[in-house]
Amino acid sequence: MSVESQANISKFSAPRLHRTYPRMRLFKQLDAAQTIPLIWISAPAGSGKTSLIASWLKARGHNAHWYQVDESDTNITTFFYHLGLLGRRAAPHLKQPMPLLIPEYLAGLQAFSHHFFRELFRRIKVPGVLVLDNYQDAGLFLHEILQAGCSEIPEGISVVIISRNKPPPAFARFRANGALALLDWGQLRLTQEETCAIANDSAGSPLDDIDVQALYAQTDGWATGLVLLSERAGRLGKLGPDPTGSQALFDYFTAELFDRLDPDTRHVLTRSALLPSVNSAMACALSGRTQAESILETLCHHNTFTVCGSGPVYEFHPLFRAFLEQCLREELPAAEFAALQRQAAELLETAGDIDAAITWRIRAGDSEGAASLIMAHAQSYLVQGRASTVVGWITALPRVVVAQNPWLGYWCGLGELASSPGAARVQLEDAYGRLKARGDRPGQVLAWCAVVDSYVYEWRCLAPLDRWIDEAGVIDTAILDALPTAIGDYFACGLFKALMLRQPAHPLIGRWAQRVRDIVLSGDDFQLRFRIGPLYLQYAGLNDLQGAAIALEALRSVARQIDGCSVIRVSLQAMAAGLAQGSGHHEAVMDHVREGLMQDEHSAVRIWNHSLLGHAAMSALLHGDRNLAEDYLLRMKDSLVADRYMDLSTYYFVAAWHGLHYADEETALRYAKLNGEFLIKSGIRLYAPFAELMLAQAEFANTAVDEAKHKVEDVLGLAGRGNNRLAQYLGWLLKAHMARQLGETANGLAALRRALGIARAGGMVAHYLPQRAIRALYILALANDIETDYVCGAIRTLRLSPPEPQHAPNNWPFPVRIYTLGRFSLLIDDTALDETQKKKQAKPLILLKTLIAMGARDVHEEQLQEALWHDAEGDAAHRALITNLQRLRKLLGETAAIDYSDGHLSLSSRHCWVDTWAFERGIADEPMQAEAIAQYRGGFLPGEEASWALVPRERLWRKFNRAVVARGERLEASGAWTEVITHYQRALDADPGCEACYQGLMRVYAIQGQHQQALKAYDDCRQLMHALYDIAPSSQTESLHQKIRETVAESLPVIY
Repeated sequence: MSVESQANISKFSAPRLHRTYPRMRLFKQLDAAQTIPLIWISAPAGSGKTSLIASWLKARGHNAHWYQVDESDTNITTFFYHLGLLGRRAAPHLKQPMPLLIPEYLAGLQAFSHHFFRELFRRIKVPGVLVLDNYQDAGLFLHEILQAGCSEIPEGISVVIISRNKPPPAFARFRANGALALLDWGQLRLTQEETCAIANDSAGSPLDDIDVQALYAQTDGWATGLVLLSERAGRLGKLGPDPTGSQALFDYFTAELFDRLDPDTRHVLTRSALLPSVNSAMACALSGRTQAESILETLCHHNTFTVCGSGPVYEFHPLFRAFLEQCLREELPAAEFAALQRQAAELLETAGDIDAAITWRIRAGDSEGAASLIMAHAQSYLVQGRASTVVGWITALPRVVVAQNPWLGYWCGLGELASSPGAARVQLEDAYGRLKARGDRPGQVLAWCAVVDSYVYEWRCLAPLDRWIDEAGVIDTAILDALPTAIGDYFACGLFKALMLRQPAHPLIGRWAQRVRDIVLSGDDFQLRFRIGPLYLQYAGLNDLQGAAIALEALRSVARQIDGCSVIRVSLQAMAAGLAQGSGHHEAVMDHVREGLMQDEHSAVRIWNHSLLGHAAMSALLHGDRNLAEDYLLRMKDSLVADRYMDLSTYYFVAAWHGLHYADEETALRYAKLNGEFLIKSGIRLYAPFAELMLAQAEFANTAVDEAKHKVEDVLGLAGRGNNRLAQYLGWLLKAHMARQLGETANGLAALRRALGIARAGGMVAHYLPQRAIRALYILALANDIETDYVCGAIRTLRLSPPEPQHAPNNWPFPVRIYTLGRFSLLIDDTALDETQKKKQAKPLILLKTLIAMGARDVHEEQLQEALWHDAEGDAAHRALITNLQRLRKLLGETAAIDYSDGHLSLSSRHCWVDTWAFERGIADEPMQAEAIAQYRGGFLPGEEASWALVPRERLWRKFNRAVVARGERLEASGAWTEVITHYQRALDADPGCEACYQGLMRVYAIQGQHQQALKAYDDCRQLMHALYDIAPSSQTESLHQKIRETVAESLPVIY
């Protein structure tokens, strides 16, 4: 049998039944109550409550799980730990562990209780019954916990609570809603018929009616009193005196029973009563009597205040046990009594019941023995989440004992770390000093780490960490190398944590970051990996989002293996939301935030709530969703706590960004200053560059240009020294923004090139500029071919709407790009439709072509119906238009890509780019003509011969020719001969029949003296005109050709 089962078997054992009268009257009531989630059995001690439920469960063959509540359950973590063991026993095939009440969960006990009991009930096979016996022994705290837990009882499961007390007010809602069935003393009191049956059985022979009536009157339906009086009546042949009241009756018969027992039995009973439950081996050891088991079994068989569970394990009636312990105290000298208590503690320790063993040693005055046990088991109890148990042990020790052993102070401080970090730190600092003075290097290092953790748990002011960073200097490499790897890893995480938060530019942070990275990726201590993981991911995200994502995936993999608790699952969602926000993926951010907040509702600790809300608000601002951003900002504000300075700083950072985004510059400046003030109070320097950049941006928006410029330069210097590439990217980006606003073009382009190069390398997309500002910078980048691929990807990720058509560069990544000049091609998110898709979508594509041919703006539906379905009768043309419009919208991926209102259709210029639009816009703007001419790759929709295509084809061709001629003449006039030749040749590539281009080439070549090239240009023109149109060149071309020939003839030498 395992140590664990030895220690806890009695808690999970239903009592064995001996000569138990089946109370069918109450069985029927219990049967009827089984449809109700909660059954409460309330009656005085000795009323037969436990026997009733045990006999009913046995008679009905129910799947039951029994939990004996005892004084150890007054410790909340112990209660959940033991109940978790019951859950593991109920479903041993499940690998997922039951949730542990770790100290971090104490702040949200109600939420944890809901989560815990959901998991517990999931493990109980339906139909099933959970029995909580002796509930009156539980602490008051348990009422609220159990009230939350019982609200999770699923259909098919009943919870039976056995208590001497009636349901407390916490359960009033259950009674009001009909979810609690109460069987109280009025129902459990024995009837006359039940009294007769039990009395005759207990007496061993039938009693006459007068005696039964007398017994009924004397006991008033009290089961224990009836058994005692009946047994005595059977033994003496008559009834005895009539003690008044159940307590008096119990005291009388307890004394009488004990006095008539033989000395060996009394000896076994008084010694065995030192333990809350006892098996035969323990009873023999404590009493020194080999016949102890048979004595206990006989008492149990006769129901003499003794019940027996499986094992067998024996328990005494609480009142009887108290009587026996008092007898033993009166029998033995104090020293002998204490020695027996110590022996009992040793037996408990051997059985694996460490909690009880320590408690018994403390009661026995064996402080040294208790301290040794605490030292041996404190760590395992803390890992189990039973921190309050450890703290309770140590605070129960005499102060002088604790003062002599700094390890006790360390363990007590560690136990209070999550629930009361400030108080814990006092003990941990004291333990550190004494362990250091003793030369206890492992203890010194562990206490140092715990002190650092106390500041992080408190999350108020981390400035004092500077002292502990300096103190870490006395822990040299030689000391660390001599320590176990686990302690070294703990120290590495602690020092990295302190450096990252307080001294992020420290020259050694890179070394410790690398070791922490290895721990996060492949460390053996899962808890340590998840404690340091969130901070490491923040640090890694400053330079390399891809590397941070790899670390996150490693943590996810571990969480899947160990099926992490709710706080781990929430932390993973928060980390994932942060990385998604950094890379600009809004949908992913919101998915992680929603999942994290939902899990957080069921978690006992809400430490990630503010972080999740912040990621959502920032992502909403990044994507221009004002309503969503303001909703999450309000929720952030509602979750603020006065002394959580970092949370306050984050809130004001996002609020300042919101002000800048929506042109409330004065408010933005005020909030940016508050962000910095609270950040200073928090003592966290890691985020100082971002606070300074937000303040600089707000100052610039409020015309404090010089102050803003100085701050940006300071941040760039600090970020460079601290290898903070995220701050470098944002600093250079803000510098580019300010330069653009100030008209400093060269400086702006240089800063923009630096910013976007860093962003591309690190996978960074997020920024803190208003959308209008980042759009302008991206336009500038595209126009100057700065990180074009990165910028296009960022625009798509951020879903930035394009600027007005006249300001949109042609390489802006529109969701839909349509090419009609020289070919028809449709690209959706840069992916072209293949031939199969074109055939499948032939009708919608014809509609698209026709719409573009008719101008693509405010085209009346009747024009389209006439062009495409002129033969249709009735409203068939209209129906065909609507059907193909729906298909086309679906194909383009956006309903808004085509507007249909008041009978008119338009392509959206915010979703679609069309080469004809770019061409016509460009040729109307002389500086843009070259780019516009390049857009013309050939005739409009070649291959389409319908009238709706011919007219725009001719119109666009004429515009192209006029633009080619006009630009060519300007280039000829400027003498840019090489450029003009290239211009005409490219134009001919698009339109081989452009006679004006041949004329231009002939002129330019002739001017340059390249007469043969000029004549070749004429020959090419003549051949193409004949091949394409079956005509000769125009008279202008022929005249130019003749002049060139004459010039060539005049230049030839005379041949004799």
